[in-house]
Formats: sequence, C-alpha cells, structure tokens
Amino acid sequence: MSRDFKFTTLSLEEYSSFQKKHPYHSFLNSKEAVQLREMNHQSFELLGVKENDELVGATICVYLPVMKKFFYAYAQNGLLVDYFDQELLSFFVDSIKKHIKNRNCIYFIMDPYVPERERDEDGNIIERGFDNTSIISSLKGLGFFHQGFPTDYSNMAVVNWMFVKELKDESEDELLKQLDQQTRWSIRKTLKQGVQVRELTREELSIFIAMERETAKRRGFSMREESFYYNQYDSYKDHANVILAYINLDDFLSHLANEKEDLLKQLEEVNHKLESTPNNSKQLNKKKAIEEALEVNHKNETHSKELKETYGSILNLSTAFFLEYEDEYIYLYSASDETFKEYFGPYAIQWYMLRKALKNHIPLYNFYGISGNFKKEAEDYGVYLFKKGFGGKVILLLGDFILPTHPMYTIYSLLKKIRNH
Repeated sequence: MSRDFKFTTLSLEEYSSFQKKHPYHSFLNSKEAVQLREMNHQSFELLGVKENDELVGATICVYLPVMKKFFYAYAQNGLLVDYFDQELLSFFVDSIKKHIKNRNCIYFIMDPYVPERERDEDGNIIERGFDNTSIISSLKGLGFFHQGFPTDYSNMAVVNWMFVKELKDESEDELLKQLDQQTRWSIRKTLKQGVQVRELTREELSIFIAMERETAKRRGFSMREESFYYNQYDSYKDHANVILAYINLDDFLSHLANEKEDLLKQLEEVNHKLESTPNNSKQLNKKKAIEEALEVNHKNETHSKELKETYGSILNLSTAFFLEYEDEYIYLYSASDETFKEYFGPYAIQWYMLRKALKNHIPLYNFYGISGNFKKEAEDYGVYLFKKGFGGKVILLLGDFILPTHPMYTIYSLLKKIRNH
C-alpha cells in the first residue's frame, strides 16, 4: 500500500513549529536563519512533505546565482526528515529535484546537521557508539555525490568538524575541576590579573568588528562586511551575545594598592613574631612568601602604570560572538588584541559563558569549528588544544552532498576543476 505523500511550500510559522521539535534542528536551519536570508535579500523557499496532512519533512531552500544565468539550490543544514525512512527520503529528494529544475537550478547541495559517528575528545571513533554512516549510502543511492570529510577550512562550505561539551546540573567548582590543568591555571590567572567580562550592546558592536578586522589582518584572511555581523545580531536578537574581556587599570591599581597594604601588615606581624623566635621556620617561610608576593605586586603596579600611560585606563583584550539557541550555546567568532595576550582574555570569556550556561541550565556548549586535522603541525592545532582544554568531544557531521539537477552541471564541474588547478 503506497503512502500518501504531498510535496508543498510552507509558511514560516509551519516551518518553525516543525523545526523546533525536530532532532536535527540547529541555529542554521532556524526561523532566525530564515530571517537572516531575508535581511541579505536572498531568494529562498520553505519546502516540505506532508503525509496524511501531517508535516513529516521540511527544509530551507536558498537559491544562489552561478554561471550568470543559472542558480544552485542550498538546503541549509540539510533536510529535517527521518533519513532512515527510505520511502519518505526518496519522495522528498525527488520532489525537490523536480521543483528546483523549474527554477533553472543546475544542482542541489545540502549539509545535514547529523553527526556521522560517535567520537572522543581526540577525534577517535568510539566503536560501540552511534553510527549514521548508512545515511551516506542512502543519499548516494538517490544520486548525490558525497564531498568527503575535508580537514581544510578552505574546502568546507560550512563547519563539519566541531568540538562540543555536555553540561550537567553541577556547581562551578565541579565544572572547574573538569578542565585540564593549563586551562584552570589560565582562568585563575585572569582573575588574579583583574580581567573583567561584560556583554556588548548593539551600539558597541564596533568594538568587536574593529578587533575582528585587526585579527583578520594579522592572520591574513579576508574580513567580512560589517553588515554581516549587524544582520546576524539583528536576526537572532536576544539570542546573540557579544562578549568583551577587558581590564580597567584604575580598578586593578586600586586592587593592587589594597593588596600591598594587606601584605605589609602581614609582614609586620611576621617580623614582630620573629623578634622573639628568630629561627622559627614556619614564620621564616611565611615571610619569604609575603616578600615574593610584594615583589609580584610591585611588578604588576609598575607594568599597569606603564600600560595606562600608553593605552589609557581601559584595555580591551578579547571579544567573541555567541548565539544562544534552544538547548545550546554556540561560540561562533572571536578576536583578540595580541598586545595584551599575557592577560588570557579568551579564557575569561569562555569561563564567563560556561558559567552562564550552567546558570541557565543549557545542556550543550558548542565550541564550534575545528579543522578536523589533529596533527601537531596543523594550522589550527592551537585552536583545537584551546577548546579541548575545557573538556568535551569531537563531532563530525555527515558533510556536503551535491545532487546534479541539470545537464549544465557537467560543464560547471569541468570549469570549476580547471579554475582550481
């Protein structure tokens, strides 16, 4: 008995209601992602499949220009569908193929928000974990070409490799103990050095953009248009968090003055006790520790005064752009001022957001993109180690799939190969 499927376009309300409940939902296939496409004046449709009048599949289908007169269709973060229901999947793909061909699309591309296999923090496959690789075979059987699992950012349409941390209802102290030794040390150092963290308003996005521009220049990659960040902020609204790590040198110098006063009082007390018992080893060790602390205090004071004279009272250290989406926090973009790297601003930002996630009972903290190259010589190995230091695991999504829908795709592929050689 054949099933009663119907291919249809959807309203934003229909789509959003279905998307929120679907296991493969993400910020990239959300209502806000649709609104972002509208802000960027891009053409798209919301497509779906109903079975007996009940919605069982949906997708955002964006139409983007290619080869002047043609387009390609992009299902952002893939289809919201049961990929193991072969009959439903086949109907949905076939319907999309016919539909977009009428819109002069030469191919259809999608990147399902579905993890490939379960992996550990080093990217190794967990043998008894979940395995979704059969979906790749199913899609190939429907005519898709799988683009593999590149470990080079330049070859990725979107992020495929991610590093994520699962959070439980636990205390901040318990969370801190989960972090590796170097990460804990870095966080504690930010606290000792007076690093503060605050959330930027939309009017202060220029702080983030300026630091992002300098980071792009330093690392040699192209900077996005300013409108990109404003549009993303406006689209996700209350779900967007732009965080700044900074030092107020006036506050820090005041703290150092109070610390010095306290240390001098302690030294006076120790010296008084040593007058009657000059060989007391406990008091001698204590005196040594206080004198060392006073030396550090003096160095911090001198250095802070020099910085204030050169840069003013406020030092902006690092900034980052996060999204709060449903059950996860996503760490999207970041930038730092290398002049002040000694203050470990990025650690202060992550610790602030991790504690916020705990407070708001968010179960998933997504450090987002890594290259998937875990060798020490990898370009982003330091980024991977930074994220790994907070604990978590590697996730590899199923990757990009291309479905040719027009004879012109053969010519397009040939031209693309020539251009890339």
